[in-house]
Amino acid sequence: NFRMSVRKSSFDIDGDGKISVTDVLSIAGHITEEKLTGAYGLATDVDFSGNTTVTDIVKARKIIMEGVADNEQIYAAKTYNTLESKGFYKLLGRYEDTANGVTFDWTGSSIEFNAFCEGDITLEISHRILGYNVYLVPIIDGVRSYEFTDMVKVNGATGNTITIAKDLPRGFHNIKLVRNTEVMSSFIDINAISLKGTLLKAPKDNDLMIEVIG
Repeated sequence: NFRMSVRKSSFDIDGDGKISVTDVLSIAGHITEEKLTGAYGLATDVDFSGNTTVTDIVKARKIIMEGVADNEQIYAAKTYNTLESKGFYKLLGRYEDTANGVTFDWTGSSIEFNAFCEGDITLEISHRILGYNVYLVPIIDGVRSYEFTDMVKVNGATGNTITIAKDLPRGFHNIKLVRNTEVMSSFIDINAISLKGTLLKAPKDNDLMIEVIG
């Protein structure tokens, strides 16, 4: 349930469109019991420290009393260098660091991150070897399109900036990008993530994982 996607700020915990004492109580309850999950749990991290603490309660109370939210700062345009921002995204598959960023070479490899954002999200990439077209599959808020035209195509003509999400409404979003092309086609690096918003702590690994050998 991604009701967070229509919220006006990150700490509207109950999704009623305003910051109130109810939201402060939700943060307090989450600190003691960790009963909020997904987007709701992330919303309790008011100061974007990566953890929910008493500091978040203090900040939320201040916002209520002053009637001021940090939306302009939260949704300002930002660029995250992948080598310097590893705590904000999750990589799955075979990858390594290069001088420019992190490799994105192997079929089924993915990069995933959570953010409070709006509008478009782009990646800055570089090509170590560029042969055939590389196709990348975006999964936005858990929804994947199976239309070929919705894949992100990378080749010499696309340059070093690719758009992986467009016209997102202001709020919480989970973004995942999966490589759909074999490694022999091209070697590419992901150098940076650019968006109008703020990346959150990297998504957690699944409790159950399957290893395939062969």
